[in-house]
Amino acid sequence: ATADFTTIIRLRPDDQLAFVGRANVYLQRNLITQAIEDCEAAIRLGRRVPDCFGLTGFAYYVTGKLDDAVSMFSQGIQYQDRDARLYLNRGVAYLAAGKYDDAIADFDKAVGLLPNNADAIYARGVAKQRRGDQAGGETDMTVAQKMNPTTAVGITGIGVIAGRYEYGKDDLQGCKAAESNHDIHQGLVFCYRAFLAPNLNSAEKATAREYLAMLYFGVKEFDEAVVHYDAALALNPRLASSLYGRGVAKLRDGNSAQGATDITAAKTIQANIETVMAGRGISP
Repeated sequence: ATADFTTIIRLRPDDQLAFVGRANVYLQRNLITQAIEDCEAAIRLGRRVPDCFGLTGFAYYVTGKLDDAVSMFSQGIQYQDRDARLYLNRGVAYLAAGKYDDAIADFDKAVGLLPNNADAIYARGVAKQRRGDQAGGETDMTVAQKMNPTTAVGITGIGVIAGRYEYGKDDLQGCKAAESNHDIHQGLVFCYRAFLAPNLNSAEKATAREYLAMLYFGVKEFDEAVVHYDAALALNPRLASSLYGRGVAKLRDGNSAQGATDITAAKTIQANIETVMAGRGISP
């Protein structure tokens, strides 16, 4: 549902991740115009959030704007040059545009990054056949279908992009583990995926944003931590840990009055919250 994402956007119109999440829901509902609007809004906000360019590229792809799709996927690759999905989906756009050499090069890259990517192998087979290499194409397609009998569906791109959001529960666990290990790189991947997953409820999405906030707090990016605490509190206004964490982040960022207000409110909700948060490494 779009409701959680819309709630956050109302509170923080600069929350890029909420626009990405709502765009993904719109795409799943085939509301392409709305999806493109949200994707473009996300990109204008400027932060390098995963999936902005990929989702926008896919939205352009399904409306037949192939040059725009290629441009979006290419921009995504500049930021995430080891994301096999982006190469696969740009390859699909090249394939639809009849640029078979470019398509094969992207499918090769996708397979290099993810050797068991049946969709990329199958799509490469299609591109080879269209370029005139019937035998090479048949070999790739046979290999891919042995790996995954339904892989032909994947060459539309939708299976690759939508598939990213099927495992929200596992992503949330990965998000928590990454925060415990102070691994911001893995944490960003898992926490973003968990927040975007359609199978998680509002409380679980709030948890994903809270852990994102803690990751940013850990690297002393206190203003970014506040953004994610705001989102968590939009979904769960009485989440004492987020109130307290936001208060401390504001204090560290020089906003003493608002920080103190948040900390007091958090203690009212949960008397031992100061001790709990100290155990997480968050204290004034």
